[in-house]
Amino acid sequence: MSVPRTRQALVALRQLLNPLLEVLLATLERQLDAERIANLERQLEIQRQANSTARRPCRESEERDSDIKLDVVSVKLNPTSSLQIRQRWLSELEEIFEASPRRYAKDQRKITTAFFCLDDKHRPQWTDFKNSHYTKAQPPSWKDFQQWTLDFIRGGRNTAIDLAKTYFNAKQRPNQDPIAFHNYLQSIESQMAISEEQRVTGFFAKLIEPLRKELKFVLQDRFPTNRDDLLSAAILTWNNKDMGTPAPTKKRNHEDTTTPYSHKRQKNDKTENTNESKKSKNDKNDKNKNNDQNPRTKDLSTITCYHCSKKGHYANKCPDRQATNTDTPAAVNRITQDDSDSENYSESE
Repeated sequence: MSVPRTRQALVALRQLLNPLLEVLLATLERQLDAERIANLERQLEIQRQANSTARRPCRESEERDSDIKLDVVSVKLNPTSSLQIRQRWLSELEEIFEASPRRYAKDQRKITTAFFCLDDKHRPQWTDFKNSHYTKAQPPSWKDFQQWTLDFIRGGRNTAIDLAKTYFNAKQRPNQDPIAFHNYLQSIESQMAISEEQRVTGFFAKLIEPLRKELKFVLQDRFPTNRDDLLSAAILTWNNKDMGTPAPTKKRNHEDTTTPYSHKRQKNDKTENTNESKKSKNDKNDKNKNNDQNPRTKDLSTITCYHCSKKGHYANKCPDRQATNTDTPAAVNRITQDDSDSENYSESE
């Protein structure tokens, strides 16, 4: 009777322990699975970091190449380019750099972009120059690259000569306002070692003759000592005199000279023209005399005084300044003398 009872007890004990064992085994399996999953996730993360580190330079180079392949400038610089083309080339690059300041924060990015904007055949010249003059510890700056472009165009030795010729030949066009001419002249002067006094006298000497005469009359003994004041006076005089409007062109009537009497007719026309010109001169003299006797009042409402910035009078008749009978200032006379010397020099050539 004792054996069956023992078996029954064991069966009952197994029935009680089986659910507990199943729960324990399931718990252990879940813990093992969780640890395995965690280990796998850590290994995957390490592998991802390694892959991203290895691929990062490739991605940066791909982005750089994709950006540079775009036509960012209108012209590519080559050794035969002029100074004006180089200045326009640099201005277009500066506009690109200013549009993306974070992208082009470093000089190396600027140089790389400008390198791909050089002519394809002459890019190795910059590579050779950089390898021979700079190292990775001391790379070239953007200013160094700009200076190299001066030596790049036309061998560098003729750059100073070309720059001097460009500055010497720079003249204000008849219908060009002073601001536009100032900007053009300043783009040349920025590449030269020139003082403020030379900038003032050079700008004045290169203006058109009517504007120079008006400035001499308006400024008199108050000739500006810096470029900005002279530019302001030139703009004011330009606007007051309406010098930007072109003069109307006169049409000439051409007669047919195929008839046998054309030669005689031309002689008669010449004598008539001379008589008419003499008559017109006499009429003008009579009108001038009448005008002197009966002077007309001129509308000065649109005239602005350079001395007090008020309207209604010229600077030489300004009530705020004392009347002086001094001649043109020495600076203006010196400029006039420089003009005559430069003209005589150009004529001799």
